Amino acid sequence: MNQLQGLLDTLEEAHQKGFISEKCKLIMGDFIQNYGEAVTSSGGDLQEVVNIFTQYISILKDLHQNPYSFEPYHEQIRSPVDYYQFGLDFTRPLIAEDQSACLGEENLVEIEKHIKAKENVILLANHQTEGDPQLISLLLEKKHHELERDMIFVAGHRVTEDILAVP
Repeated sequence: MNQLQGLLDTLEEAHQKGFISEKCKLIMGDFIQNYGEAVTSSGGDLQEVVNIFTQYISILKDLHQNPYSFEPYHEQIRSPVDYYQFGLDFTRPLIAEDQSACLGEENLVEIEKHIKAKENVILLANHQTEGDPQLISLLLEKKHHELERDMIFVAGHRVTEDILAVP
């Protein structure tokens, strides 16, 4: 886990330069270590963790200098940083795909029929974490790519205001 020390040093530097608060640094430090353990304990690549968090810290620095102002509705931001792809890449190493299942897939097929018929479809869910949209997208990406790509999520205030959740 020595590779993670470089990330923790980068986090400390970001804190010293005022890009992130002490609280944010502590939360991120613990999260980096726990994330690294989760990925490596399932046989994942620690270098992938370093790459993901290097990008994440860079995004946090940029958001500190150039905060994003959320509108009530906005299109996916795909450049200059592809936040959508970053969210998927960030979440993917945490999923044990061989142990995961999509239940109720017949409902997804039915939803896709309604969408192709130009009908509206609304899914309501009380998700508990900021990662739920990414998890749903990863679950749908292989068999239901259009649904995954075109789904619109509603974000609460924490997701639009908390610097750790915004990316």
